[in-house]
Amino acid sequence: MLDFNVDVESCISCGQCASECPAMIIVMDDGLPVIHPDLEQFCIECLHCAAICSEKSLSLLGFNKDKGVDLKGADMPTPDQLGLLVKSRRTTRNYQQRSVSVTLIDDIIETASHAPSGHNDRKLLFSVTREMDITFALREKVYGRLAELVEKEPVSEDLLMFRDIVVAWKETGKDILFRNAPHFLVVSAEVESASPLHDSIIALSTFELCC
Repeated sequence: MLDFNVDVESCISCGQCASECPAMIIVMDDGLPVIHPDLEQFCIECLHCAAICSEKSLSLLGFNKDKGVDLKGADMPTPDQLGLLVKSRRTTRNYQQRSVSVTLIDDIIETASHAPSGHNDRKLLFSVTREMDITFALREKVYGRLAELVEKEPVSEDLLMFRDIVVAWKETGKDILFRNAPHFLVVSAEVESASPLHDSIIALSTFELCC
């Protein structure tokens, strides 16, 4: 159940919630917004209707403007500041050999979980190694399995690039894949999601930018 509620006393019948609904399931009936029961299944739970309501008259799934963040007067980055953040990011290939705070990792994952997703599915799984020793144990397993695959003949084309990587690891201990990073994050999505690959990439990009 969507728990779609409208305060009839404060609603001004502006119709903004109906015009904003991307699923087009909110209609105005006798001056009040309604969602007919047979259309509830098409709601993508984006909460745009509750966010746009100027009178805070509408709630969906128990949420209304009072439970959101008021962006008016918020210290938001300017376009130039956001542009500088994007342009100044660099790929990290050398890591300190110490674990990052679990609280910090969780905070960044929580932020990244708000990244946009197709059809607002938000069906992503964030799997992370929280301790450096676990990451290194995983690395050993990955290199071991890769060695098995690239040493078999014939080697598929998509695995050829890993031959030199495995040799470098075996002979010199040079870690080209993990770069000795203390943590490892995988983002995955349900196959039946609207856009599983794209959702995962966007979430990872958001996580990286937060880092």
